[in-house]
Amino acid sequence: MPILREKKALLGIIAGVTMALVMPGFPLGMLSFVALIPLLFALENGGGFLPSYIAGLVFFLINLRWTFTLARFDVLAVPGVLLLFLYLALYFGLFGMMVGIIRKRWRSDRSLLIVFPVLFTLFEILRNSGPLALGFSSLYQSLYSYPVLIQMAAYLGPWSITAAVAF
Repeated sequence: MPILREKKALLGIIAGVTMALVMPGFPLGMLSFVALIPLLFALENGGGFLPSYIAGLVFFLINLRWTFTLARFDVLAVPGVLLLFLYLALYFGLFGMMVGIIRKRWRSDRSLLIVFPVLFTLFEILRNSGPLALGFSSLYQSLYSYPVLIQMAAYLGPWSITAAVAF
């Protein structure tokens, strides 16, 4: 069982790194269509919170690395930034937990085809809403340099792009 847990953690790390590399600042936006595949494999046999949480933590550590420059102004900014990363990764962890719960209930691998993109999009919307919202680092932003692929956002909203990429 520990080996399976380690493999899931590794898949979470790979998913987090890949998701970070498709965001603005890296010229790898087209990889966004495969960035979530390691996470999908990690969620295959239950236990979805930990690998998803790890993926989120790695993603935010890489993607929001610029926030560590706040340490120049106040050393207390570093624990604050780390708490921010831990908080934001919770959305990924809760997403993985919900996918696991629904998969158990439906007892079908095919359920992932619908559940995965819908829940991923829902948790991105939740992460971008409310008083503790962070309005960037969303999957739809990965295709910023491909105008042809993001045209549907004009009609269906940016979350339709997140759902399409996660599908």
